[in-house]
Amino acid sequence: TISVDLPFAMNRFRKQKRIDRHHILLSGYHDDKFSLDYGVLMIAPKIFVVDRLMQRAAFVIEPDNIISYAKYFEDQKR
Repeated sequence: TISVDLPFAMNRFRKQKRIDRHHILLSGYHDDKFSLDYGVLMIAPKIFVVDRLMQRAAFVIEPDNIISYAKYFEDQKR
């Protein structure tokens, strides 16, 4: 899972939801490279505390780094 949440917030979420340590949580808070490369960067409306968000999406990336499946969820854009 990749999110623009700060790493400490993601660790708190992991503990609250009892997410297994084998499920990797990564933060894109300090670097927008993933968001830009995968087309999920969203500029947040002024009412939010943060200035950017990541669109919900799911990717299947094969061992040879080929994306075999990509699904972008539009529910955040309403």
